[in-house]
Amino acid sequence: MFKNSTRSAIASLEARWFMAVMATGALAIFSQILGVAAGSLMLKFLALIFLGVAGGVFVLAIFGFLARAVICPSCVKKDFLHPVSSKFFAGISIASAILSTAISKIVIPEKLISLDFAVQLATSLYWFGIVFGVIVIFSVCAMLICSEKVEQKHAIGIWLLPPVGLFVNIFAGNFLVPHWSVSFSEKVLIFHLFLIGVAFVIFAVVQMMIFFRMKFQPLPPASVAPSFFIPLAPVGVSLIAFFSLAAATGSIESLAHFSGAIKNFLVLYTPFILGFGFFWFGITLILFFSKYLKRGTSIPFSLGFFAFVFPTAALGISLATVSLAVPVFGFLIFVAKFFWVLSVGLWGITIVHVFRGIFSGTIFQRPDGL
Repeated sequence: MFKNSTRSAIASLEARWFMAVMATGALAIFSQILGVAAGSLMLKFLALIFLGVAGGVFVLAIFGFLARAVICPSCVKKDFLHPVSSKFFAGISIASAILSTAISKIVIPEKLISLDFAVQLATSLYWFGIVFGVIVIFSVCAMLICSEKVEQKHAIGIWLLPPVGLFVNIFAGNFLVPHWSVSFSEKVLIFHLFLIGVAFVIFAVVQMMIFFRMKFQPLPPASVAPSFFIPLAPVGVSLIAFFSLAAATGSIESLAHFSGAIKNFLVLYTPFILGFGFFWFGITLILFFSKYLKRGTSIPFSLGFFAFVFPTAALGISLATVSLAVPVFGFLIFVAKFFWVLSVGLWGITIVHVFRGIFSGTIFQRPDGL
C-alpha cells in the first residue's frame, strides 16, 4: 500500500510544480529591483530569501520530474500530448531562465559567490532553458497545427507559457552579455533578434485564440480560472526582453544600430502593451467577480494558484523597469510597488495552501480541465 501511495505521489510530480519556481524566483528579482531603487536592505534581504526558496524548489522539482519520467514514462508522454497540460513543460524552461536572471541581478551584484562560478551557473541555466524552450515551442506549434485533439475550448491562458518562455530566456541571456566575450555575445544577440519575433507573433496569435474562446465557448471550470491571469505575463516579460535587448546590443559596437532601432520601437510599444496589460487586469477582475465569485463558485486550490503570482510579478517588474529607464514614466514605480504588494500577498496565500495540500494529499490531485 505504501509503495502504491509513493508511486502515486511521484506520478503526480508534473511540470506544473515548476510554476512555484517561476513565481518565487520572479518575486526575488522584483524585490531586488525595488530594493536597489529604494536603497532598502529589507527588500534586498527578502530577495535573497525568495531566491533561496526558488532554488531549493527547482532542485526538488527537477529530481521529482525525473523520477516521474523513470517510474511513469507513460504519464509524461500523456501530458506532453495533452492540448493543455503540454504547455506546462514550458514552465521548466521559464523556471531555469528565471533563476539565471536572479543570479545576474542578485547573486553577481551582491558578490555572494565567486564571479566565475556565478556566471557559469547562470550561463548553464540559460542554455538549458533556451534549448528546452525552443524544443517546447516547436512541439506545441506542431501539435496545434497537426493534432485533431486540439479544440477551441482548450485555448486558455496556459497556452501562452511557451512564448513567455522564449521572452524570459531572451532577457536571461541579455543580462549575461556583460560577462561574455564580445564575439560570443554578438552571436547570441543575433539569435535573440530572430527569436524575439517568434515569441511576439505566437503571443499575439495565441492571445487572439483566447479572446475567441472566451466569446464562443463556455467558461472553463473554476479549477483552471487562475489561468486568466497568465496573459499579464507576456506583457511584462516582452517589455523586459526588449529593454534588455536594447541595452545588450548597445554594448556591442557591431550591433549598436539595432539598439537604436529597438529604442525607437519601444517609444510606442511601451505604452501600447502596458495599456493592454492594465486592460486585461481589469477584464480579469470583472470576469472573476461576475462569472465565478458572484455565482458562489469557489475556486479550488491547486498549483495553478501560482498563475496569480508569476504574471502579476512579471507585470510589476516591467513597470519598475520602465519607470527607471524612461523618466516620463517615472510615476509607474508607484504602480509597480502596488503590484509587488499584491504578488507577495498572493504568494503568501498560495504557499499556505501548498503546505496544507501537501499534508492532506490534495496537492497531488490533478485539477479538472487538465
